[in-house]
Amino acid sequence: MQSRGVSDPDMLKELEVTLARISVTEKALDSIADLIRARKFNEGFSATAMNMVMERLLKEKLTKRLVPKLTLIALNALLSGETKIAIQLGKFFDLIVEDAEVEISESEAGSWQLILWQNGDQRLDGSNHFEALRIFELAIHKLFAKFLANSTKIRRKVALIYIQQGELGSAEEALALCQSQYKVEALHQILLFIIFMLLEHLWQSNIDQEGRVLTTLDGPKMAYWFRTLLVCSFDLPHGQERTDKVAEIFKLVSDIVAEVNKAIERNKEETEGQGPDDAGPKALPLDETHWFCVQAWNTGLEYKDNGDVETGKNLCKHAIKIAGAEPGCAARCKIFMTQFSVIFEQKAVASVASTILSDD
Repeated sequence: MQSRGVSDPDMLKELEVTLARISVTEKALDSIADLIRARKFNEGFSATAMNMVMERLLKEKLTKRLVPKLTLIALNALLSGETKIAIQLGKFFDLIVEDAEVEISESEAGSWQLILWQNGDQRLDGSNHFEALRIFELAIHKLFAKFLANSTKIRRKVALIYIQQGELGSAEEALALCQSQYKVEALHQILLFIIFMLLEHLWQSNIDQEGRVLTTLDGPKMAYWFRTLLVCSFDLPHGQERTDKVAEIFKLVSDIVAEVNKAIERNKEETEGQGPDDAGPKALPLDETHWFCVQAWNTGLEYKDNGDVETGKNLCKHAIKIAGAEPGCAARCKIFMTQFSVIFEQKAVASVASTILSDD
């Protein structure tokens, strides 16, 4: 089986004859694994060979114990670039889930999911979105249903790929499949916000589509989501890179607030005069500009207190800018400017304490 110079069709014919004559043994699987590792045959051969062995396993109960071993061989082939073998992997996963005679430990399943996750990340880093998506879809197969946290993170990656490809409906569906306990997390909500913003930007949404996204956003929890996003910024690298990233985060969230507010106002206009049964979704109680500029200010002070004065200064400047752009925040803006002079420019102003402002 391992002689050089044999064509793929001849090799497949030999394998077919062999499988018809003898049982699938661990030794036979080792031979197939050696062939794949040696890369003596093209990708089509590896996938076809795996499919033939798979069919044999289905017919022969005694060899079902070899499914985990064959799955690992297929995973290794996938890591070597044999992308067509992903179809066979999906079949193996289906068999393991549906057939009680195929036993696999939780640790094995967990390790397989991590292998797929890492391989999907590699394809994504290489800008191969199609292959990354196919591998991530394998990594959230029902075989891995017990691993809720990991599967949620992978689904978010799937959603992000769909967003980048402009398939916003598919992105929304991927997020909808996440377990409810993870849907309140900041990253989940940010992805929903991005989908909403793109729908708005591309003018692909009507009032029903906007309403569907808006109703997923629970007004009272918005403070929690934004605050979580700001706190996540503490994990960023030090120095200028962190300053730049934090600025990006604030721009994103500021844009989100503006877009959601615009959509709600439009929603009010569209549903004006309609009966209660015809009206669109209730507008969210958004008074976020005041809240958000206070959060930006407080987070800036936290950065300063932790030794990152430059980032803290930039965040506080951002808070002043947000407050200054909103007529209703004029008094707050004046307080910020006075405190900024005291805290960052060392100007003594007796009438203003340099304490962190409350969130009221």
